[in-house]
Amino acid sequence: MNSKKYRITFFVSVSVIGLMFIFYFCSLQNTLKQNENNAAIINSAGRQRMFSQKITQQSLRLFFDAPGKDNASLQDQLNQTISHFNNAHYFLAPYTDIDSISNPLNDSLTMAIYNSIEDARKRLISNAYSMGFEGEKERSRLSMLFEDQHIFLEGMDQIVNRYEYNSNKQNVRLIFLNRTLL
Repeated sequence: MNSKKYRITFFVSVSVIGLMFIFYFCSLQNTLKQNENNAAIINSAGRQRMFSQKITQQSLRLFFDAPGKDNASLQDQLNQTISHFNNAHYFLAPYTDIDSISNPLNDSLTMAIYNSIEDARKRLISNAYSMGFEGEKERSRLSMLFEDQHIFLEGMDQIVNRYEYNSNKQNVRLIFLNRTLL
């Protein structure tokens, strides 16, 4: 009778250990997939900052160029940069269906910061269009462009820091799970 009891105990123990490893493997795969998405999200946020700087630079070039000079290629570049800027924005935004992924890094504070810079992002694009395509040369438009870019960059820095913080918390949970199961 004791040998039957030992066999059942052994079978149950091996089954529990097997189930723990299956759970660990599934959790590990899920976390690795999230980290892959997190890297893409953080990279996209960095690209969005870069595109805002490029929009400002191209708008300045168009602002200070002579009116008779052929600016068609620079306007095309500005238009492409604005398009890339918007695509990076849609990638980060959780409420759009355009090329977005589930963004586990968007906590309530991140979304509050994100919403607070949305007006600055729209004004940045509007000012760039006014200067780059409509030929507006007023200094006040230039100062608004700089102000909106500053607000946007400051907010994006905070968002990237939040993304990195939230991603780090996910990694800490993975390390804890790893230590617990092993």
